[in-house]
Amino acid sequence: MILYTSYMQTHMKYILFISVVILTSCFNSNSNSNYEKFNIDKSEIDFIEIRKRVDTVSMRLSENQIESFIKNLGNSEPGGPLKIFAEYYLILHLKNGIEIEYKTEVGTITANGGLSYRINDKEYFKNLWFEQSGLSKNHYEYFPTYQEKGEIFQVIETLNQDNLESIKNVLSENGHKWIDIRGILFYEGKISDEQLVDYTAKARKKI
Repeated sequence: MILYTSYMQTHMKYILFISVVILTSCFNSNSNSNYEKFNIDKSEIDFIEIRKRVDTVSMRLSENQIESFIKNLGNSEPGGPLKIFAEYYLILHLKNGIEIEYKTEVGTITANGGLSYRINDKEYFKNLWFEQSGLSKNHYEYFPTYQEKGEIFQVIETLNQDNLESIKNVLSENGHKWIDIRGILFYEGKISDEQLVDYTAKARKKI
């Protein structure tokens, strides 16, 4: 009797598990179908601009980049409204005079109060801005880097003029090439986290 009860309990747990899996699959399938895929005709677009979060200048995308943008978003995965930390802004200027502003974080793009879309290439929006800024994939944005209790971390902040000039001097002294784009500093070639901690400390001492 004890063996039979144990068998029935195990059997019922297995049936319950399978039911939950099936219901979850159905729910996910239905929820995805609630969101329309991104769809816009290129003929409706006058031009598209991109701007980095801390920058004040917007740059127009080329015709090839606009086609790439439409294709990537057309193949993206739609989702509901989503709050994100904006890294880049894209402004669609339509020929009818309407402007639509999108903000991006990694591979996700969304408009205020609108749907979100996720593309496979997490570097896509960053590469758009890099290309328009004359940067290559071998350029990296500098952020002050610190070490506390064995943990290395970066502080995402806008450098003031003194800090900017100081870290430029440190990078030059250590043989690194850099580019200053309206107060946003990029260095060429990978630098280890430990080196960045050292460079940040040296730059602070120079101020």
